[in-house]
Amino acid sequence: MQKIKAKITGDRVHDVGYRVLLVNKALSLSVDNFNTFNTYLDGVQAVIVVIEAGDETIEEFKSFVVSVRPEKSMVDEVSFETYKNSVLNL
Repeated sequence: MQKIKAKITGDRVHDVGYRVLLVNKALSLSVDNFNTFNTYLDGVQAVIVVIEAGDETIEEFKSFVVSVRPEKSMVDEVSFETYKNSVLNL
């Protein structure tokens, strides 16, 4: 099992359906421990995702996050890091 935190930042990542897109992908992968929320990092819109799952599922989710975006979003960067805290159940 792995726990990761993804940060998606850009000029328009809020109010474009990002969290719904990510929740639906997590559900399709049968992920139980998952959370996502909107925030600002240094004044820039950000979507934060934390997920706990098996290695294969994590890799598939990461690939999805990098390659699939809501139509109206404007993304500048996607980054991943190891996450140490608890991940809430979906």
